[in-house]
Amino acid sequence: MNLSDALDKYFKSVNPKIKKLIKDKSNGLLNMSDGQNAGCDKGKKSQPLSKVQKIVEIKVDQRQDTFNKVKELQAKGISKRKIARDLRISRNTVHSYLPLESLPPRISSKSTNIELFAQHIVARLNDQGYMMKDIIDEIYELGYKGSRTQAYHNINIIKERFEISTPDFAQIQKSPI
Repeated sequence: MNLSDALDKYFKSVNPKIKKLIKDKSNGLLNMSDGQNAGCDKGKKSQPLSKVQKIVEIKVDQRQDTFNKVKELQAKGISKRKIARDLRISRNTVHSYLPLESLPPRISSKSTNIELFAQHIVARLNDQGYMMKDIIDEIYELGYKGSRTQAYHNINIIKERFEISTPDFAQIQKSPI
């Protein structure tokens, strides 16, 4: 148990570093595969996935690890209180995980369908002189179902993920048209 706790603590401390490394490696692989797809399609009829689709597929439900640990400790007969304390999660979370056989998918009222518009957003972000509110208006017309705040937040995540630097409002105002 001490080894398990030590490893858990260690991996939680390096978690941001691991995420950055995975992000860098996956972006490198995506860039490499995009460059090689043109010459390597010998008889393959499958459609190449876009960068956005590949990144969406890479996402993993991080709750699964905690769920597995709760179930493991439950099998050993450890109390809810001790499980919650050891894993540093709430007793309510432990209580909700105990009767489950498998972890249900995350259903959140905060989730949006912005990933459907990610390619459009990336294309617009690469345009000169865009306005964020114009992009949001466009994706609303295309069927976006989230709030404006969620859209701003998710567009900033997309900008970060694709390393797109864009001028801020003051720079757009100063530039001659």
